Amino acid sequence: MKKTIFLALTCLVMTTVISCNQDRDLNEPAHMDSNMGSALSNRADSEESRSLIPININKVGNEYHILFDDDNSLYILLDTPQNASYLNKIQGAIGEKALLITSNNYTITNVQDSHAAYVTQPICNEVGYNNLSGVSSLETVDKLADILSKRSEYVSIGVKSINNNQYVSNGLPNFKFRINGCHARAHRMRQLLMYKGYGCEKIWLFGRLRAITERGTVINWGWHVAIALTLPNGQKRVIDPAFQKKSMTVSDWEAKCLDATGLPRGYHPPYKIASAFTTESSCYTLANVSKRGNSVNITRQYDNCYIQTTNLLKEYNNRKD
Repeated sequence: MKKTIFLALTCLVMTTVISCNQDRDLNEPAHMDSNMGSALSNRADSEESRSLIPININKVGNEYHILFDDDNSLYILLDTPQNASYLNKIQGAIGEKALLITSNNYTITNVQDSHAAYVTQPICNEVGYNNLSGVSSLETVDKLADILSKRSEYVSIGVKSINNNQYVSNGLPNFKFRINGCHARAHRMRQLLMYKGYGCEKIWLFGRLRAITERGTVINWGWHVAIALTLPNGQKRVIDPAFQKKSMTVSDWEAKCLDATGLPRGYHPPYKIASAFTTESSCYTLANVSKRGNSVNITRQYDNCYIQTTNLLKEYNNRKD
Protein backbone atom coordinates (compact mmCIF):
# COMPACT_ATOMS: atom_id res chain seq x y z
CA MET A 1 0.00 0.00 0.00
CA LYS A 2 2.80 2.42 0.89
CA LYS A 3 4.53 1.60 -2.37
CA THR A 4 1.37 2.32 -4.37
CA ILE A 5 0.82 5.63 -2.62
CA PHE A 6 4.47 6.59 -3.19
CA LEU A 7 4.12 5.86 -6.90
CA ALA A 8 0.91 7.83 -7.09
CA LEU A 9 2.37 10.83 -5.34
CA THR A 10 5.45 10.95 -7.50
CA CYS A 11 4.45 9.89 -11.01
CA LEU A 12 3.92 13.51 -12.11
CA VAL A 13 7.60 14.31 -11.90
CA MET A 14 8.99 11.03 -13.16
CA THR A 15 8.59 11.94 -16.81
CA THR A 16 11.72 13.31 -18.48
CA VAL A 17 11.35 14.17 -22.14
CA ILE A 18 14.47 14.66 -24.24
CA SER A 19 12.72 15.03 -27.57
CA CYS A 20 10.78 18.25 -28.11
CA ASN A 21 8.18 16.28 -30.07
CA GLN A 22 5.82 15.20 -27.31
CA ASP A 23 2.84 15.20 -29.68
CA ARG A 24 4.07 12.07 -31.40
CA ASP A 25 2.75 11.10 -34.82
CA LEU A 26 0.43 8.12 -34.41
CA ASN A 27 -1.58 8.72 -37.55
CA GLU A 28 -0.99 5.21 -38.87
CA PRO A 29 -0.38 1.86 -37.19
CA ALA A 30 2.90 1.98 -35.36
CA HIS A 31 4.40 -1.39 -36.28
CA MET A 32 4.32 -3.99 -39.04
CA ASP A 33 4.52 -7.73 -38.57
CA SER A 34 7.94 -8.80 -37.36
CA ASN A 35 8.89 -10.33 -40.71
CA MET A 36 8.40 -6.94 -42.33
CA GLY A 37 10.34 -4.94 -39.76
CA SER A 38 9.22 -1.80 -38.00
CA ALA A 39 6.97 0.58 -39.88
CA LEU A 40 8.61 3.65 -41.32
CA SER A 41 7.71 7.02 -39.86
CA ASN A 42 8.42 10.65 -40.61
CA ARG A 43 10.10 10.64 -37.19
CA ALA A 44 12.06 7.46 -37.68
CA ASP A 45 15.35 9.18 -36.83
CA SER A 46 14.03 10.83 -33.67
CA GLU A 47 14.81 9.11 -30.38
CA GLU A 48 12.99 9.96 -27.19
CA SER A 49 13.76 9.06 -23.59
CA ARG A 50 11.21 9.03 -20.78
CA SER A 51 11.05 7.73 -17.22
CA LEU A 52 8.09 5.34 -17.16
CA ILE A 53 6.79 2.49 -15.01
CA PRO A 54 6.08 -0.67 -17.06
CA ILE A 55 2.67 -2.16 -16.31
CA ASN A 56 2.28 -5.06 -18.76
CA ILE A 57 4.27 -7.21 -21.21
CA ASN A 58 2.64 -9.31 -23.93
CA LYS A 59 4.54 -11.55 -26.39
CA VAL A 60 3.27 -11.31 -29.98
CA GLY A 61 5.31 -13.18 -32.59
CA ASN A 62 8.89 -11.94 -32.44
CA GLU A 63 7.96 -8.83 -30.48
CA TYR A 64 7.18 -7.91 -26.90
CA HIS A 65 4.35 -5.39 -26.62
CA ILE A 66 4.95 -3.27 -23.52
CA LEU A 67 2.60 -0.84 -21.79
CA PHE A 68 3.61 1.94 -19.40
CA ASP A 69 1.74 3.82 -16.70
CA ASP A 70 1.86 7.44 -17.88
CA ASP A 71 1.78 6.98 -21.65
CA ASN A 72 -1.17 5.60 -23.62
CA SER A 73 1.12 4.33 -26.40
CA LEU A 74 2.12 0.74 -27.08
CA TYR A 75 5.88 0.17 -27.17
CA ILE A 76 7.72 -2.62 -29.00
CA LEU A 77 10.80 -4.55 -27.84
CA LEU A 78 12.11 -6.92 -30.50
CA ASP A 79 12.83 -10.46 -29.28
CA THR A 80 16.57 -10.58 -29.96
CA PRO A 81 19.55 -11.78 -27.88
CA GLN A 82 20.77 -8.18 -27.72
CA ASN A 83 17.52 -7.11 -26.04
CA ALA A 84 17.45 -9.89 -23.43
CA SER A 85 18.94 -7.67 -20.71
CA TYR A 86 16.40 -4.93 -21.49
CA LEU A 87 13.56 -7.44 -21.19
CA ASN A 88 14.86 -8.61 -17.81
CA LYS A 89 15.01 -5.02 -16.54
CA ILE A 90 11.45 -4.34 -17.67
CA GLN A 91 10.10 -7.59 -16.21
CA GLY A 92 11.71 -6.80 -12.87
CA ALA A 93 10.26 -3.29 -12.77
CA ILE A 94 6.59 -3.99 -13.56
CA GLY A 95 4.44 -2.04 -11.14
CA GLU A 96 7.49 -1.34 -9.00
CA LYS A 97 9.76 1.37 -10.35
CA ALA A 98 10.40 3.72 -13.24
CA LEU A 99 12.94 2.97 -15.96
CA LEU A 100 14.53 5.34 -18.46
CA ILE A 101 13.08 4.08 -21.75
CA THR A 102 14.70 5.23 -25.00
CA SER A 103 12.67 4.53 -28.12
CA ASN A 104 12.64 5.26 -31.84
CA ASN A 105 9.14 5.34 -33.33
CA TYR A 106 7.96 3.42 -30.23
CA THR A 107 10.52 0.65 -30.75
CA ILE A 108 12.62 0.42 -27.57
CA THR A 109 16.34 0.87 -28.22
CA ASN A 110 17.68 1.22 -24.67
CA VAL A 111 16.56 0.58 -21.09
CA GLN A 112 18.38 2.04 -18.10
CA ASP A 113 17.68 2.66 -14.45
CA SER A 114 15.92 5.97 -14.01
CA HIS A 115 17.57 8.72 -12.00
CA ALA A 116 14.67 11.15 -12.28
CA ALA A 117 14.19 13.41 -9.28
CA TYR A 118 11.21 12.58 -7.10
CA VAL A 119 9.17 15.29 -5.42
CA THR A 120 6.53 14.32 -2.89
CA GLN A 121 3.10 15.58 -3.89
CA PRO A 122 0.40 16.59 -1.39
CA ILE A 123 -2.43 14.27 -0.38
CA CYS A 124 -6.00 15.51 -0.70
CA ASN A 125 -9.15 14.09 0.80
CA GLU A 126 -12.17 14.70 -1.39
CA VAL A 127 -15.02 15.98 0.74
CA GLY A 128 -18.66 16.79 0.09
CA TYR A 129 -19.27 13.80 -2.17
CA ASN A 130 -20.71 11.35 0.33
CA ASN A 131 -24.26 11.30 -1.04
CA LEU A 132 -23.72 10.85 -4.76
CA SER A 133 -26.68 9.71 -6.82
CA GLY A 134 -26.95 7.01 -9.40
CA VAL A 135 -28.62 7.62 -12.75
CA SER A 136 -32.31 6.86 -13.20
CA SER A 137 -32.49 6.41 -16.97
CA LEU A 138 -30.61 6.31 -20.26
CA GLU A 139 -31.96 9.78 -20.98
CA THR A 140 -30.20 11.09 -17.87
CA VAL A 141 -26.93 9.42 -18.87
CA ASP A 142 -27.05 10.96 -22.35
CA LYS A 143 -27.78 14.40 -20.91
CA LEU A 144 -24.73 14.05 -18.67
CA ALA A 145 -22.67 12.82 -21.62
CA ASP A 146 -23.63 15.93 -23.58
CA ILE A 147 -22.64 18.16 -20.65
CA LEU A 148 -19.29 16.42 -20.23
CA SER A 149 -18.49 16.88 -23.93
CA LYS A 150 -18.63 20.70 -23.61
CA ARG A 151 -15.47 22.43 -22.41
CA SER A 152 -17.53 25.41 -21.21
CA GLU A 153 -19.05 23.21 -18.49
CA TYR A 154 -15.75 22.58 -16.74
CA VAL A 155 -15.82 25.07 -13.89
CA SER A 156 -12.89 25.55 -11.53
CA ILE A 157 -13.21 23.35 -8.45
CA GLY A 158 -11.24 23.88 -5.25
CA VAL A 159 -9.52 20.94 -3.54
CA LYS A 160 -7.99 21.06 -0.05
CA SER A 161 -5.06 18.92 1.07
CA ILE A 162 -4.83 17.16 4.43
CA ASN A 163 -2.52 20.02 5.47
CA ASN A 164 -5.25 22.54 4.57
CA ASN A 165 -3.44 23.80 1.48
CA GLN A 166 -5.85 24.86 -1.25
CA TYR A 167 -5.54 23.71 -4.87
CA VAL A 168 -7.67 24.49 -7.90
CA SER A 169 -8.66 21.98 -10.56
CA ASN A 170 -9.29 24.04 -13.69
CA GLY A 171 -8.02 21.96 -16.62
CA LEU A 172 -10.14 21.74 -19.77
CA PRO A 173 -10.36 18.34 -21.49
CA ASN A 174 -9.36 18.52 -25.15
CA PHE A 175 -11.44 15.88 -26.93
CA LYS A 176 -9.82 16.76 -30.27
CA PHE A 177 -6.40 15.58 -29.09
CA ARG A 178 -6.78 11.88 -28.46
CA ILE A 179 -3.23 10.61 -28.93
CA ASN A 180 -2.50 10.79 -25.20
CA GLY A 181 -3.96 12.01 -21.92
CA CYS A 182 -7.20 10.00 -21.70
CA HIS A 183 -6.53 9.38 -17.99
CA ALA A 184 -6.50 13.14 -17.32
CA ARG A 185 -9.65 13.70 -19.39
CA ALA A 186 -11.46 10.88 -17.57
CA HIS A 187 -10.36 12.15 -14.16
CA ARG A 188 -11.62 15.67 -14.87
CA MET A 189 -14.91 14.29 -16.24
CA ARG A 190 -15.28 12.24 -13.08
CA GLN A 191 -14.70 15.33 -10.93
CA LEU A 192 -17.31 17.39 -12.77
CA LEU A 193 -19.81 14.54 -12.59
CA MET A 194 -19.30 14.29 -8.83
CA TYR A 195 -19.58 18.08 -8.55
CA LYS A 196 -23.04 17.73 -10.12
CA GLY A 197 -23.97 15.02 -7.62
CA TYR A 198 -23.44 11.80 -9.59
CA GLY A 199 -21.14 8.88 -8.94
CA CYS A 200 -19.38 6.90 -11.67
CA GLU A 201 -16.67 4.34 -12.37
CA LYS A 202 -13.61 4.33 -14.61
CA ILE A 203 -13.57 1.81 -17.45
CA TRP A 204 -10.27 0.54 -18.87
CA LEU A 205 -9.13 -1.39 -21.93
CA PHE A 206 -5.57 -2.65 -22.52
CA GLY A 207 -3.93 -4.15 -25.60
CA ARG A 208 -2.95 -3.07 -29.08
CA LEU A 209 -5.74 -0.55 -29.56
CA ARG A 210 -6.62 1.29 -32.75
CA ALA A 211 -9.22 4.05 -33.04
CA ILE A 212 -10.35 6.12 -36.02
CA THR A 213 -11.49 9.71 -35.54
CA GLU A 214 -14.40 11.39 -37.30
CA ARG A 215 -11.88 12.83 -39.79
CA GLY A 216 -10.38 9.42 -40.55
CA THR A 217 -7.22 9.86 -38.48
CA VAL A 218 -5.91 6.58 -37.05
CA ILE A 219 -4.87 6.67 -33.38
CA ASN A 220 -2.91 3.84 -31.76
CA TRP A 221 -2.97 3.24 -28.00
CA GLY A 222 -1.63 0.68 -25.57
CA TRP A 223 -4.51 1.44 -23.21
CA HIS A 224 -7.51 3.72 -22.96
CA VAL A 225 -9.80 4.85 -20.13
CA ALA A 226 -13.15 6.65 -19.89
CA ILE A 227 -15.98 6.84 -17.35
CA ALA A 228 -18.98 4.55 -16.96
CA LEU A 229 -22.37 4.85 -15.27
CA THR A 230 -24.71 2.00 -14.37
CA LEU A 231 -28.41 2.05 -15.25
CA PRO A 232 -31.03 0.67 -12.81
CA ASN A 233 -31.18 -2.53 -14.90
CA GLY A 234 -27.45 -3.10 -14.35
CA GLN A 235 -26.29 -2.12 -17.83
CA LYS A 236 -23.15 0.00 -17.93
CA ARG A 237 -22.98 2.98 -20.27
CA VAL A 238 -19.64 4.50 -21.27
CA ILE A 239 -19.17 8.25 -21.64
CA ASP A 240 -16.21 9.07 -23.88
CA PRO A 241 -16.50 12.36 -25.81
CA ALA A 242 -13.28 11.46 -27.63
CA PHE A 243 -15.57 9.25 -29.72
CA GLN A 244 -19.05 10.76 -29.50
CA LYS A 245 -21.31 13.00 -27.42
CA LYS A 246 -23.79 10.25 -26.51
CA SER A 247 -23.14 7.37 -24.16
CA MET A 248 -22.52 3.89 -25.57
CA THR A 249 -22.56 0.28 -24.44
CA VAL A 250 -19.34 -1.33 -23.25
CA SER A 251 -19.22 -3.55 -26.35
CA ASP A 252 -19.65 -0.55 -28.66
CA TRP A 253 -16.88 1.30 -26.81
CA GLU A 254 -14.57 -1.71 -27.10
CA ALA A 255 -15.31 -1.92 -30.82
CA LYS A 256 -14.33 1.72 -31.29
CA CYS A 257 -11.05 1.02 -29.49
CA LEU A 258 -10.35 -2.04 -31.67
CA ASP A 259 -11.21 -0.65 -35.09
CA ALA A 260 -9.40 -2.54 -37.87
CA THR A 261 -11.06 -0.58 -40.69
CA GLY A 262 -8.56 0.10 -43.48
CA LEU A 263 -5.73 -1.72 -41.71
CA PRO A 264 -2.85 -2.04 -44.20
CA ARG A 265 -1.91 -5.55 -45.20
CA GLY A 266 0.88 -6.98 -43.08
CA TYR A 267 0.13 -4.97 -39.94
CA HIS A 268 -0.72 -6.62 -36.64
CA PRO A 269 -4.49 -6.34 -36.07
CA PRO A 270 -5.70 -4.67 -32.88
CA TYR A 271 -6.30 -6.92 -29.89
CA LYS A 272 -7.24 -6.64 -26.22
CA ILE A 273 -5.35 -8.21 -23.33
CA ALA A 274 -8.64 -8.71 -21.48
CA SER A 275 -12.20 -7.44 -21.76
CA ALA A 276 -12.89 -3.91 -20.57
CA PHE A 277 -13.13 -3.69 -16.78
CA THR A 278 -14.12 -1.02 -14.28
CA THR A 279 -12.51 0.38 -11.14
CA GLU A 280 -13.56 2.97 -8.60
CA SER A 281 -13.50 6.41 -10.17
CA SER A 282 -10.78 7.76 -7.86
CA CYS A 283 -8.18 5.62 -9.66
CA TYR A 284 -6.07 7.90 -11.92
CA THR A 285 -3.73 5.42 -13.63
CA LEU A 286 -2.74 1.79 -13.14
CA ALA A 287 0.81 0.78 -12.21
CA ASN A 288 0.40 -2.93 -12.91
CA VAL A 289 -1.99 -4.87 -15.14
CA SER A 290 -1.74 -8.65 -15.30
CA LYS A 291 -4.28 -11.20 -16.49
CA ARG A 292 -4.99 -14.16 -14.22
CA GLY A 293 -7.45 -16.53 -15.87
CA ASN A 294 -10.65 -14.58 -16.42
CA SER A 295 -9.71 -11.79 -14.02
CA VAL A 296 -7.26 -8.90 -14.13
CA ASN A 297 -4.95 -7.96 -11.26
CA ILE A 298 -4.17 -4.26 -10.99
CA THR A 299 -2.25 -1.79 -8.85
CA ARG A 300 -3.82 1.65 -8.58
CA GLN A 301 -2.39 5.17 -8.62
CA TYR A 302 -4.24 8.30 -7.49
CA ASP A 303 -4.39 12.06 -8.13
CA ASN A 304 -6.93 13.32 -5.61
CA CYS A 305 -5.43 16.83 -5.63
CA TYR A 306 -5.87 16.94 -9.44
CA ILE A 307 -2.38 18.41 -9.82
CA GLN A 308 -1.27 15.90 -12.45
CA THR A 309 -4.68 16.08 -14.13
CA THR A 310 -4.57 19.88 -14.41
CA ASN A 311 -0.97 19.98 -15.65
CA LEU A 312 -1.55 17.37 -18.34
CA LEU A 313 -4.79 18.96 -19.56
CA LYS A 314 -3.03 22.32 -19.85
CA GLU A 315 -0.16 20.72 -21.77
CA TYR A 316 -2.56 19.25 -24.33
CA ASN A 317 -5.06 22.13 -24.32
CA ASN A 318 -4.38 23.52 -27.81
CA ARG A 319 -3.24 20.40 -29.64
CA LYS A 320 -5.01 18.41 -32.31
CA ASP A 321 -4.64 14.85 -33.56
